[in-house]
Amino acid sequence: MKYPHYLFVITTSSVQQREDGSWQSPTQALVFLCRCREEAQSKGQEVPLANTHVQRGNASFRRFCSVVYFPKGVARLPAGVRILISDDPQGKEVRVEALVQRCDIGQYHARLWV
Repeated sequence: MKYPHYLFVITTSSVQQREDGSWQSPTQALVFLCRCREEAQSKGQEVPLANTHVQRGNASFRRFCSVVYFPKGVARLPAGVRILISDDPQGKEVRVEALVQRCDIGQYHARLWV
């Protein structure tokens, strides 16, 4: 199977004040985005944070723990979005929960570094 895992975006509701003046705490929800394939990274590699092909001496790099492949046509995820990758469609068997460090939309597929 090309995409055996499930990619979710974790959304958080805003804090709101109730009519009695107390505050309602934020809640989190999983929003299914697409099927994906997560590959753990164990080589200590780094990903450039800039989307340029020519790196300069002052370019920023960050270590990543996984690369996530998903089909082309899915919306680009901005850096900093919290995602969850699961083995099941309900999001209960968590493989990875992390922040997106970089998203790249290629010719045949898209990749996330988390």
